[in-house]
Amino acid sequence: MVRAHPAAVAAALALSCAAAPVFREGFADGRNGTGWVHDVIEVARAAGVGVTYHALHEPGFGLYRDDERRPPADLNRPLAELLAREFLAAP
Repeated sequence: MVRAHPAAVAAALALSCAAAPVFREGFADGRNGTGWVHDVIEVARAAGVGVTYHALHEPGFGLYRDDERRPPADLNRPLAELLAREFLAAP
């Protein structure tokens, strides 16, 4: 279980996990990149920590994996489906 730092608890600070990305290679067959992202989201939520996935359009680990200087085209579909399930259906 993830525990918040005692100083953060004492000050009633909000905690957030601002990154749970996986490098592009982590989404290759058999590497379970979406499993990693799912697990980070699940652990953070269980600990009451907010989560974002900030890498929208980056070749290394974005939702769109092509050059960010061009319009998005190379959608990481398994990641998109996971994020839709996790965040669009979230309360």
